[in-house]
Amino acid sequence: METEDIISRVLDRIRSDRSGVQRPDPPVTDESWRQTEEAIGFPLPPLLRELYVRVGNGGYGPGYALRGAIGGATDDNGWDLVEYYLAQMEGDPDCPEWIWPAGLVGLNDWGCAIASCVDCSVPGFPMVGFDPNGLDPVDPDTWSASFVQTGICFDDWITAWAAGDDLKQPQRRG
Repeated sequence: METEDIISRVLDRIRSDRSGVQRPDPPVTDESWRQTEEAIGFPLPPLLRELYVRVGNGGYGPGYALRGAIGGATDDNGWDLVEYYLAQMEGDPDCPEWIWPAGLVGLNDWGCAIASCVDCSVPGFPMVGFDPNGLDPVDPDTWSASFVQTGICFDDWITAWAAGDDLKQPQRRG
């Protein structure tokens, strides 16, 4: 599907929202986008940039809405994309084997620390679910079970949401 069609569908989905959940922040500026990619150290999906420039800097989308780039929408912790990513990259000093994968950016929140993430280290920008519920500090395998490959790329994920598909929050394996 072409970018124009996806953006049109996203706008239609936002306009049809009767719950008031979908409230896009003002569009991202070129400078904020540059600072965002510089702060995390790699490029984000091109479609994400187009959405943030033309629709709004987060505040809409699946779950509790997309986190924005610098200066945009934040989650219930007050974190934008960069702050969430950097907080995850700091790790947990009590569990040093719990290492956040480089290039994995948490786009939204589903509640209970569950997030849909985009893997920016892989071509095609695949989506990865993160569900940390059930982590056991003495069993490092529970950490890897928190990351679930969804089999869908970012463009298809946001397109599915715009089409009205009921995207489910990610569930941990095991």
